Amino acid sequence: MCYQAFKITAVRLNEISKRKLQNEHLVIITDLNEIILDNIFRGAQLIKEGREHSNAIWKDWTNKSAAKAVPRALEVLQVAKQKGITIFYSVNRDTSDVQATLINLQNL
Repeated sequence: MCYQAFKITAVRLNEISKRKLQNEHLVIITDLNEIILDNIFRGAQLIKEGREHSNAIWKDWTNKSAAKAVPRALEVLQVAKQKGITIFYSVNRDTSDVQATLINLQNL
C-alpha cells in the first residue's frame, strides 16, 4: 500500500508547474512514525521475543536511531525538496527523543 500511495504522491508532485511554485509556497505536513519512519521491525522483534510494548522499550528503540524509511517515502521527500516545497513533520515522541530522532532522519 505504501508503494502505491507514495508513487501517486511523487507523480502528483512532478505535475506541479514551475509557475505554481513561483506563485505559491507549498508545504507538506506529514506524520513521522509509520509514514516516514518504519518502526514495524521493532514491533516484530517484540512479537518474536514474546514481549509487550512499553515506554522503556520504545525509548530504547528510539535511542538506537535505527528505523528505516517506509518504502518510497524518501523518494517523495526528495522530489518535494527539489521543488522547494517545505516539509513539516508531526511526531508524537517525547521531547527527550528529539536528538535521536534527528539522527535517525539524517541516517536515512
